[in-house]
Amino acid sequence: MSHRFPLLAQPACYEPHAVEILERLIDLSLDHPTDPHAITGHELRRMSLPCRSVGYPTDLVDDWLDQQADRLEQAVKEAGQ
Repeated sequence: MSHRFPLLAQPACYEPHAVEILERLIDLSLDHPTDPHAITGHELRRMSLPCRSVGYPTDLVDDWLDQQADRLEQAVKEAGQ
C-alpha cells in the first residue's frame, strides 16, 4: 500500500497496484536516471493508469506524477544527458 495516497472508494480512482509499481519505477529511475530502462518524464506524462472504483484519488496521483516527471527530467539534465 502506498504511503503517499489515501485509499478511497469513489468513481475513477487509480488502481493501487499500478500506482505502487510506478512509485518503485520512479524511485529507481531517479536513483539511476541514465539507465536505459529508466522511465522518462515524457513517458510518465503520457502514461495512462487503470481506474477502479476503489483506489487512489486521481487528482492527487496526477499532481504527484507531474512533480515526479519534472524531477526525472532534472535528474537527467544533472547527469549530463
